Amino acid sequence: MQSVFLEIVRYIVPSLVVFATVYFLMNKWYRHQIFSEQLRQGSKHREKVDGIKMQACERLILLCERIEPVNLYMRLNTGDMTAKQMQEAMMIAIQQEFTHNYTQQLYVSPALWKIILLAKDQVLDIISQTGDKLYPSDPPGRLIELIQRVFREINIQPLDQAKSAIKSEIDLIL
Repeated sequence: MQSVFLEIVRYIVPSLVVFATVYFLMNKWYRHQIFSEQLRQGSKHREKVDGIKMQACERLILLCERIEPVNLYMRLNTGDMTAKQMQEAMMIAIQQEFTHNYTQQLYVSPALWKIILLAKDQVLDIISQTGDKLYPSDPPGRLIELIQRVFREINIQPLDQAKSAIKSEIDLIL
């Protein structure tokens, strides 16, 4: 009887060792496969998010270009406007451009969004203050001349700073 028991143990113990070894190796391989798949999925997600962030930065660069006073003047001037009408049209256009791009703040850093807000507000302030110095019947060309003079006189160009901040954010993405 004891010899039968020893014979059974002799076959079962090596089988259990082989089973345990295979089990632990397969378990380790399976965990590695799951981890690898999660990494692949994460990198695909990251690529999508980075693409969306890049598009947001592109749109914000375009926003800065579109609210540049000279560009606004070229786009809005109908030839029969007064300086006051041009001032109002420029300010409305800036607000519309900003509103159109408002959701881009979801895809950029809060610091960059704050810089964009400040640049927009500074441009609006310059247009407002410059327009207030003119007679309502002055031609719109006079308004843009004064605006350009103000921009030349200030040390920090708000839209250039905003574009530089956007480019820095792009560098972080890349």
